[in-house]
Amino acid sequence: MPEFRDRIPMQRMDFGFPPEADRRSLWAPDGAAGYSENDGLWFYDAGQGVGVHTWIGHSGDQFPNAFERMTVFLPGGELLIKVNPGPSHTDATQSGEHFWARCDAPYERWSYGYDGPVIRTSVEALRRAAPAAGAATESLVYEAHARMLAPPFPQGAFYRNQADYHATSTYRYNGGFRFEQLLFADATLRIDGRWLRISGPGMRTHRKGARVMESSTAAPVKKYAGHRWMHAIFPSGRAIYYMWHGAETPTETPEAYVREGGVFYRAEVVRPMPMSLAGNGDRWAFELTYALGALHVDCEVVADSFEMLLAEEFFGVQWETKNPDALAMSQAFVRYRCEGEETVAMMERSIGLKTLERPR
Repeated sequence: MPEFRDRIPMQRMDFGFPPEADRRSLWAPDGAAGYSENDGLWFYDAGQGVGVHTWIGHSGDQFPNAFERMTVFLPGGELLIKVNPGPSHTDATQSGEHFWARCDAPYERWSYGYDGPVIRTSVEALRRAAPAAGAATESLVYEAHARMLAPPFPQGAFYRNQADYHATSTYRYNGGFRFEQLLFADATLRIDGRWLRISGPGMRTHRKGARVMESSTAAPVKKYAGHRWMHAIFPSGRAIYYMWHGAETPTETPEAYVREGGVFYRAEVVRPMPMSLAGNGDRWAFELTYALGALHVDCEVVADSFEMLLAEEFFGVQWETKNPDALAMSQAFVRYRCEGEETVAMMERSIGLKTLERPR
């Protein structure tokens, strides 16, 4: 059985990683088949009820093409969305046809931008169907600057022997070397000709490796049955992270931490978040235990969207998908309340499509 560390004291903002690990590699260091990289960003302005989630997948054998995703969460359940595979528009940094993500100072500062079309829709519309082909678009100009608030947390860090982590399906689901880092972001957006300034806490992801979601002889993994994932920082500086691959019964050991006083404490999930996608207003709670005690976290979805994994399109639930293993996914912002504090931060869950109730 794998052995785990119960705490990782860490004040270094680089977690001991070299600067190049936070920059684009472009090509696989070992020539591994399927190598890719991606960078994601989540942050939310609770005062204005506006959030942003961006993602770009790049490099590997698909270069110079990249896969970019843009989601702006607006008040009242409105969304601006776009997914686009296309050629990189610059070799200077991670980029797609309309999007770029730039490392300004490794593990300290990153910048992000987008200048292109988006589709205006809503969480209710995406639950019913994917956007129609040729849906009308409007223009979005976006630029964000993020400053890191804590060291990155690499997935699998609590394993005493990294070989044990590399032997798990979770390692392949996560896509190799991957970390998450809490931050505060400021951004400007020009939405259909009108300017908006937003700011708030958030999180970024950074990954390099080969991601495997469906089993093959060359890369066997357990059947992907869904996941639940959150990462949040509270005003006191306490941070909570929780990643669990699997449906009601996990397929892998859940990974969770509570960070206090410069220490990542490994946490146990004693009451998991439910695997239900109910949209805005959904409420539940989860509970963790760790070396300093137990935490009860109340949750309320304040901004949601619907996507798909292993389906023909990304945005919107495709009820007639041809892949029986496709999953419906919710990418959302949630209000978390814990021991008198509250914050709004990211949450993502996916479940088998057959378990999601179809709107009438």
